[in-house]
Amino acid sequence: MIADTHNDFLTKKVDINYLEEREEFLKSLCCPVWTSELKNPMEDIIRAKTYLDSKKLKTELRLCVEDCWFLNDKNLEELLSLNPFYIGLTWNDTNCLAGGCFDNGGITDFGKKVIKTFEDNGVIIDTAHQNRQTFFEFAKITSKPIFNSHTAVDKLLQTPRNLNDEQLKIIKESKGFVGIYFVTDFLSKQKVDSKVVAEHIEYIVDKFGIDLVGFGTDFNGTEELPEDVKDYNDVENILEKLKEKGYSAEALDKIRYKNFYSYLEKVNH
Repeated sequence: MIADTHNDFLTKKVDINYLEEREEFLKSLCCPVWTSELKNPMEDIIRAKTYLDSKKLKTELRLCVEDCWFLNDKNLEELLSLNPFYIGLTWNDTNCLAGGCFDNGGITDFGKKVIKTFEDNGVIIDTAHQNRQTFFEFAKITSKPIFNSHTAVDKLLQTPRNLNDEQLKIIKESKGFVGIYFVTDFLSKQKVDSKVVAEHIEYIVDKFGIDLVGFGTDFNGTEELPEDVKDYNDVENILEKLKEKGYSAEALDKIRYKNFYSYLEKVNH
């Protein structure tokens, strides 16, 4: 059983029984609506909430929003009323709120208003896809432990989509959470398998401690997956690599789901 902080199945057409078929592997699942290419994001988010609310599963399903480019003063309260678990200010490009990871610019005045409004109402701001400037500005104004739903380590593969050591240090100091994704393009320039994913987790554990890291798979958000990690039944391959490195059962459970739940306790206080 794992907690997965990012799976794009709501945006990609998947089998009608997708969630039911994976329930045995999932303790918690963050379900983002990726809005960057949507014409009417609010309509899709409302449909997604209705769909998730209709599911009666053991897996805890959490509605999330990736890229809030569409927000304005008129629909802010509407999105709040849907009670998303987290929202991402940006995707890859800069928008009216903040700078995206492959673009320039920082947090706008309206972006600061959105951050305060949502945090005051218990909604987490996801730092995935923020560029460095936006991240560091956000770290100075947020009042919450910092959350990144899906990323990896810049030291192992340099890309603006991954976190550098300074960012990881800030997240650790805030008692935050980092979900490691399985996107091969951002993990290594060589062949990618479960061992490579384990290396990104190991790097964070070795430098910043066991309590920071979990899984943010990005399943359905990419077709570029590790050779031996194509679905949730394969996540055990990553954990087995860590076990071979001497990770205890308790440490593996922290990575599986306990770190995510510890983060929830901290953010809700």
